[in-house]
Amino acid sequence: MRGKTAWIIFAGLLLVGILMLPACSAPASPPQVFHVGILMGAELFESVVDGFKQRMTDYGYIEGENITYTVKQAYGDPNAMRDFAEAFVADNVDLIFTVTNGAALAARRATENTDVPVVFAIVLAPKETGIVDDLRHPGGNLTGVRNPLEIFIGKRLEFLQKINPAYRRVWMPYDPDYPTAPVMLSRVREDAAILGMSLVETPVKNTDDLAAYLQTLPEDEPLPFDAIIIMPDLVVQNSTSWAVIKQFANARKIPIIANTIRQFEDGALFGYFIENNNTGQTAARMAQQILSGISPADLPVETADVFLFVNMNAANALGITIPANILHQADTILR
Repeated sequence: MRGKTAWIIFAGLLLVGILMLPACSAPASPPQVFHVGILMGAELFESVVDGFKQRMTDYGYIEGENITYTVKQAYGDPNAMRDFAEAFVADNVDLIFTVTNGAALAARRATENTDVPVVFAIVLAPKETGIVDDLRHPGGNLTGVRNPLEIFIGKRLEFLQKINPAYRRVWMPYDPDYPTAPVMLSRVREDAAILGMSLVETPVKNTDDLAAYLQTLPEDEPLPFDAIIIMPDLVVQNSTSWAVIKQFANARKIPIIANTIRQFEDGALFGYFIENNNTGQTAARMAQQILSGISPADLPVETADVFLFVNMNAANALGITIPANILHQADTILR
């Protein structure tokens, strides 16, 4: 009886083993490989993408293994931004990461009536410029990290005044057609009036316009301004325009208020702005949540932190003494 029972058990185990063979021998399904399209509106912000990729790697998304990136640089061309965004949608990417307002707007339009999610960074006034409907509840398929410049841009004028109260006239070249211009101009004008400062406004459509204005200022006459503020648009911030502004400022011993870390490191007196690499890392955290299944509509827009940068080399070249209280507030001091 025992032998018969043992045989029945053995036969049962053998049958189970046979039934399991196909499952055991079937090849394992390949791991999912995510495809992320990265749309850069301007060459100024490579460090944002660096921070994004770095943090995605920390989350386990290894480039070439389980994630691939297609990076497109539009160099401020809205038509290129539109074409690249539409190409990402046609390629059915798993997510689009955009840098700058123009890139975010292009991605929003391209992804309408699709389920392609978008995470943005270096975006100013995202609600006012039509990128999201609401900061807490962005809705649709976009969310990201905003640059709160519309809130703190006037603080730059305040820091300038604290560095030297004699700086009361500020040259402000800007592109009037840039999406954020109405919001930024309104805030700067308001804060300048509160501080008792005057703005020398110069609307420009290209670098030639900017250079042409500077050429009207005689070298042997006093300037109509004491400092220069770099506005957050791509006409003023492109590399050619920046070179023109920097050359003029150096020749005439005029301080510059930077809008980016690159401008700060390249000779501006100070800057008060977000840190790009850190912003890219924050955007990556949001992208990771979306790739894990969370809807962008359920992720509130986050606000990047703001830091004060002081360039002592520029101060020394200008013969300026930076007050101790400003240095104590500085997050970064370049010596």
